[in-house]
Parts: sequence; C-alpha cells; structure tokens
Amino acid sequence: MNLFNALILVSLPTVAVAIDCMQMKQVPASARIHANTTCDSRTDCDCRYIADEDSSWLQCDDMGDMSSFPRLCTPEETSREVDCKPFTEISGEAIDLCTEEGNNKCPDACRLVNNVLMVCDLGEDLKGTYPLVCQDVPIEPAREIDCLNLEDINGGALFHPQSNCWNNDGSYCSEHKKCRYIADTFVACDNGNNFIGLYPELCPFVPVN
Repeated sequence: MNLFNALILVSLPTVAVAIDCMQMKQVPASARIHANTTCDSRTDCDCRYIADEDSSWLQCDDMGDMSSFPRLCTPEETSREVDCKPFTEISGEAIDLCTEEGNNKCPDACRLVNNVLMVCDLGEDLKGTYPLVCQDVPIEPAREIDCLNLEDINGGALFHPQSNCWNNDGSYCSEHKKCRYIADTFVACDNGNNFIGLYPELCPFVPVN
C-alpha cells in the first residue's frame, strides 16, 4: 500500500471506506507475480485482489461470489474523470486536507473521498474513482448591449399592447430605469435591471431644440 492510500485510511479511522475499484498501480508486485494470480486489469473478467495474512494475489471472480474483495479497475475506469462535486453539496463535517491556512494547496486536484474527506490528488491516483471538488468559477457581470435608436426598431413595437416605456411627459420609464426592446416585439421598462445583456435598451431620448 503506497503512502497516499495509507494517508486516506489513517484519516478515516472510524469510517468504512467502500471500495468501488482498485487501481493496478496499487497492487503489490508480489501479488502480481504470485503463483495463484490469474488476471490483471486488462483481463476480461472481474479481477479481484485477494489477500490473507501471508500473501496476496489476483483472481477472476468467475462465480460472482467474491464481492468482499476489491475489484481491479479497468483501463477505461482509471482514465475516465468523474464529474466534479460542487463545494456547496459537500458535508460541512468533511475533513479538508486540501486547504492550509485558508489557501488551497491543490486547486485543480482536490478530490472528495466518500463525502467525508477532501485530499490533494496531485498524482491522479484517485482519478476515475473519486470526484474532483469543483473550483469556483467567477461569473462575469452582465454587460449592456449597445443601445438602439427609435429608427432601429420595428415601428409596430411602439404601439404594442405590452409597450409601456412612455410617461405622460413623453420621457422613457421612470428615473434610472431602462426602456428595453424585448424580443423584437415590444418596448418595456426594465424596472429591476433584470435584462441587462439580454435585450438592448433604447438610447436616451435627446429633445431637439
């Protein structure tokens, strides 16, 4: 057992770790060359890692009755990345070994093990078995689309039943609100600025002297 996997087991003294599959690199050399070994990760069977007090070996689970022993991962499983886990979905009780003094030691290689432990997987030993912790992606603020002049929009939009931009004094909407051209169909006040970047505003009305 290598140091990385030993660290996981030591960090989880009271948690039974359910092994989905075991990577070939984790199998001791002695087990690979053992006289009883009949398979490896490329063999077309459920290859299991069998161990007793004296030795260990690899054996096909032809009868399907060896589920208590770890199954070797196939090459496809070890190369496939599991979908990342959003930080907001991780238990607050999970032990975080990826962060030290507020700094993430491995921002692109922190993995969640059984939803109870976050560890750095710089060597990708756990790829395909445990998911990465999703990294926060900053959201760019919505940017305003270039405004349109009245002559740039469909004339019928001004008289559409849902158009409501003009006040009695002829100004656009109320103070600091945008009049937007919605879906090439009508114009309406965006009172909550909910449509920035989605629909263009009408350019500010400039009275002609």
